[in-house]
Formats: sequence, C-alpha cells, structure tokens
Amino acid sequence: MTTTSNPVSAGPTVTVSCNNKPFDIPSGPSLVAKLKVIFGVPECDVLLQVIDGRVVPLDNAAFVDIVGRELFLSQPDSACAS
Repeated sequence: MTTTSNPVSAGPTVTVSCNNKPFDIPSGPSLVAKLKVIFGVPECDVLLQVIDGRVVPLDNAAFVDIVGRELFLSQPDSACAS
C-alpha cells in the first residue's frame, strides 16, 4: 500500500521481491526512492508495485508500507532522457 506519511520506526525484517529477486528489508513505511536504491533500480526507472493483481506506478517521494511479501517491478520511464 502506498502512503504519504513519514516513517515512524522500522519493524522486523521481512522479504519482498523486485523483478523476481528476493530482498530482506525492515517492515514499516519505506520511501520509494530508498527502495529503488536497495533494489538496484536505476534512478531514471519507475518502480511499480503489484497490488491485487494491478500494476501501480509509485512516485519517488511516496512511502510504501512494507509488511512482507510485496511484489515490485521496475521499468524504464519514457519521460526520462537517456
């Protein structure tokens, strides 16, 4: 789930995946831009989250509430200059 609130504190470590690779990260609110760094997603790419079978683009300034088993994907941003 995407939220706009600031993180309060990190919780226990949980596993999420990005581009079919598992990552162990702290649960709780996480800044999308920070997740991109953890996942090795280029700054110019868009991070997407699969929510209820829908692919939702995430804003770099948004926070995602990590609870475990979230699925993320990345793709090049067509608006970004190469």
